[in-house]
Amino acid sequence: MGENGHETKNTTPPNGSIPAKVDSDGRLQLPNNVKQYLLDSGGKKVFITSLDLCSARIYTQALWEVNKSFLSDCREDPDSAEDVLFIANDVGSDCDVDDKGRVVIPQSLRQALSLENQSVRLECFPGGVN
Repeated sequence: MGENGHETKNTTPPNGSIPAKVDSDGRLQLPNNVKQYLLDSGGKKVFITSLDLCSARIYTQALWEVNKSFLSDCREDPDSAEDVLFIANDVGSDCDVDDKGRVVIPQSLRQALSLENQSVRLECFPGGVN
C-alpha cells in the first residue's frame, strides 16, 4: 500500500511530450494516461510548484516529501537549496486530482508562468510531471 491507503503500482511514466491545456480558471486537464500514471504513482494528492520559475512540476506527495527533505538537508550548496525550496513553497500548493482528471494550478504559479488559458506540453518523470 502506498501513502493514504492507496495501492501503489509499479508504473512506467508515459513517454513523449503530451499536449494539454490550462483553462481560464487555471485547471489543467490531464490526459487519461497522465492522470492514470499519477494515480498509480501515489494517489490523488499532488504538490504543484516550480523550482525555477520557468516550468511547472506536479509531484506525487511522496516524491515531494523526498525532494523537500533533500533540499532542507543539502550540505553541498545550502544557500541555493534554500532558495529553490523557498520558490517551490512560495508558488506551490497541494492539490487533488479530481474525478475528471483535472488539477488546479496555484494562482501564484499561473501568474508567474503566464499559464492561464494556455496550451502546454507535459513530460512525465518517475513520480511526477513537468
